[in-house]
Amino acid sequence: TSDWTGAGGGNDGMMWDFQLCTTLIVPIGFSKESMFPTRKWTLQHLTEYCQLRYGKEVVPRPLALVQDLGIDDLVGQGASKILFTNGMRDLWSGG
Repeated sequence: TSDWTGAGGGNDGMMWDFQLCTTLIVPIGFSKESMFPTRKWTLQHLTEYCQLRYGKEVVPRPLALVQDLGIDDLVGQGASKILFTNGMRDLWSGG
């Protein structure tokens, strides 16, 4: 999965996984100091995984938040605490 921890399950986990495959690209790997096994992150690996799971039309877009919403330097523009939510459609809504 794009969530290498495997913590997300059911529909909530699948929605989070899909978001990590499309617009919320999180380039993380695990170091030797981590409790998780060492694993190198690559965009190529993520793309292959996402297309295998969701179809060839699903392509990770690392710059989607910048290109679609103009989110590139919010801190430089004076933002300090930001909460993005979409009500019950929010992946953390628990439903």
